[in-house]
Amino acid sequence: QIMEAFGVPIYEMEGFEGDDVLGTLCHQAEEAGVDTIILTGDTDTLQLVSPLVRVALHYSIQERKVYDGLAVRERYGGLGADKVTDIKALQGDASDNIPGVPGIGAKTAVKLVQQFGSLEGLYEGLDQVTPPRIQQLLRDHKEQAFQGKELTTIVRDMPIKLDLDAMRFEGFDRDKVVNTLRELEFSSMLNRIPGGQAPVQGTLLEAEPGPSNIPKVERHYKVVDTPVALTAMAEELRSAGTFAF
Repeated sequence: QIMEAFGVPIYEMEGFEGDDVLGTLCHQAEEAGVDTIILTGDTDTLQLVSPLVRVALHYSIQERKVYDGLAVRERYGGLGADKVTDIKALQGDASDNIPGVPGIGAKTAVKLVQQFGSLEGLYEGLDQVTPPRIQQLLRDHKEQAFQGKELTTIVRDMPIKLDLDAMRFEGFDRDKVVNTLRELEFSSMLNRIPGGQAPVQGTLLEAEPGPSNIPKVERHYKVVDTPVALTAMAEELRSAGTFAF
């Protein structure tokens, strides 16, 4: 509801998962030369990482790591984003109901893909796999492994079209956004919505009385959207001594 109120485009299509939508939009953004960051908690999306696509992976509310190509290789023993589906097919992913091959964990999966290059290459050279116990596990669960790779592979050619002009975050109806936030009881966010002539705080305090000794601070907002502005902000924060984020 909040995204709709802000006028943010929402893409969906029956028969496809959200990751497929992300994969398709990222692919089209790459073709247009647009830098993209995916905000998610799903490691499947690491397969989408490229020179123009990064993944901001949330591990918890307070912990997040941004993955570029180097970070993916560090996570998977030197293997790139194109090997994520092979690794997942072997080790599985309980969060996505991908069983993997029982008895093969993350380290073994990475080692096997390092040695054979892919799931297909692994099964072509299955006789070379050691120890025999791992080889037998792979034989017994071949169909499961390939099914896992198919399920974890993100579609990148859905019949949807990335509209960059529609995605510009501007010109939203502030009253519509404020009313939606109030309806959903997200009161703490109201003062953060730009574009208001008068602060929303007065309305909030009437509905939710709070401490009366909170000082009123004049706020000045500035968008930092260039390297020069970012450097200037960093220098200003250093000279300030202390600041709140």
